[in-house]
Amino acid sequence: MRIDFAVLTDGGSDRVLVRIAQWVFEQHVRAEVPVQGRHADLSGMPQPPRSLQDRIDHAIKLYPCDVILVHRDAEAHTFDARFAEIQEAIHYSRIPRGFPLVCVVPIRMTEAWLLFNEPAIRRAAGNPNGTMELSLPVHVEAIPDPKEVLFEAMAKASGLTGRRLKLFRPEKSRSVLGNLIDDWSPLRQLSAFKRFETDLRNTVETMLQAKRHD
Repeated sequence: MRIDFAVLTDGGSDRVLVRIAQWVFEQHVRAEVPVQGRHADLSGMPQPPRSLQDRIDHAIKLYPCDVILVHRDAEAHTFDARFAEIQEAIHYSRIPRGFPLVCVVPIRMTEAWLLFNEPAIRRAAGNPNGTMELSLPVHVEAIPDPKEVLFEAMAKASGLTGRRLKLFRPEKSRSVLGNLIDDWSPLRQLSAFKRFETDLRNTVETMLQAKRHD
């Protein structure tokens, strides 16, 4: 028995959600059941689908899996509005009814889920021994632009100044950051992550029960 999952994200920079989801799966799946995740990357298609419904249809076709995770950042919308948007797209998609599917809706964006680990941010910025104050927010779901806050923290963490700071690319550091974090349990303080983990746990339990009866 093995569980294969795919994560359909808003964009390529959100691929860190595959690593986060892998961790959550492993918290709720028996050790003897391997779990393998993939990023359902549609950006390489000649004409990438634009609507969420079409993206779901293409993702499930190109990335066969046991369960698919569909991500949308809440951004300026409420969590409930984004969640409903995903549910509506699923309803009109060609995905089989009852197929295991989980919504992932960070408030306000995925970067909010990367702001809790200061040592990892320093390492990703290339200056693990730096001591400059990063002033990471405590209530990350309340800040309007988590991406801007994360990039500013990375620039500070780099310790660079002048021309070297201007050449610093926080996007590259962000892509490294997720791989430096092994424990995502601090995210359990966030309402959106709690909902994601609860929904995923319930989905996993249902899947395992079905597999045992096969």
